[in-house]
Amino acid sequence: GRSAIASAAYRHAEKIQDDRTGVLHDYTRKRGVSHSELIGFSGTRSELWNLAEQAEKRKDATVAREYEIALPVELSSEQKIALSHAYGEWLNQRHKVAVDVAIHELDSSNPHAHIMTTTRVITEDNLLGEKAAREWSDSRRKKMGLPGRKVDLEEARKQWEILANRMLERSNQRVRIDHRSLSDQGIERVPQIHLGPHVVEMEKRGIA
Repeated sequence: GRSAIASAAYRHAEKIQDDRTGVLHDYTRKRGVSHSELIGFSGTRSELWNLAEQAEKRKDATVAREYEIALPVELSSEQKIALSHAYGEWLNQRHKVAVDVAIHELDSSNPHAHIMTTTRVITEDNLLGEKAAREWSDSRRKKMGLPGRKVDLEEARKQWEILANRMLERSNQRVRIDHRSLSDQGIERVPQIHLGPHVVEMEKRGIA
């Protein structure tokens, strides 16, 4: 029910027109976007997400996937960008999809990246082809000899752990991340609650 074009425009603080509906999504007044890049697609962001929207015929089609990652505050700005790029490269190579990276609040206490990917593979002529295997139903995956879709999420989390810890080690940081839940790690502690950008902004204004 949401537009991938509007989502991309918002995450990158850009102005992008939906060629199919004529709606102009303008978020150029938004602040906090520190870095943007496309991986696996040689056109513009507007061209990519208009292609993605136009490739789907069903009203309930999934046009994009998003991975939201928390960047280690211990890393330098250059290392955070390099880490986000490395993860985007992995997603592109693993699933053959186009990857759109937006890093927010790079030098704050909450640096993070929004990584949108197409649900269709990128063809050799820079167009969108069939749905990526990541999007197949569990029944189709079983027929093709693949495990259930949950495995893809676990793999994505594990790969982020590997890449982040590798970068932390290179920067001589002792801290490491673990993609497993606290219970799976055998840690008896109540997980922290993700406050979200609106609550963080309220607390900046002194509102508890």
